[in-house]
Amino acid sequence: MTKELEEMTFDELQAQIATIQSRMTEMKDQKRKAIKQQIIDLAASIGETPDSLFGLKPKKGSKSPPKFRHPDDPALTWTGRGKPPRWITELEQAGHKRDEYLIE
Repeated sequence: MTKELEEMTFDELQAQIATIQSRMTEMKDQKRKAIKQQIIDLAASIGETPDSLFGLKPKKGSKSPPKFRHPDDPALTWTGRGKPPRWITELEQAGHKRDEYLIE
């Protein structure tokens, strides 16, 4: 802030508040994403998903649980249904077998 608070007009103060609130929202979103990724990574390190750690069950009619996980990026998973994702196709073309990436 370049002006002292006492020198600011009402409109200037409101603009400053809006700027600060916007920045706080951005920072909260960044932290949320980082924490979410940490949870995913920690769960994957023991072969789990965040849902399984917290005892959450898939809702009826929702996606199937993942059956395959990328070896280097635990956030990349595939249920084994439908068209295989690019990462699994590329690994298979490199000579790997799909069974290597099964989630136990």
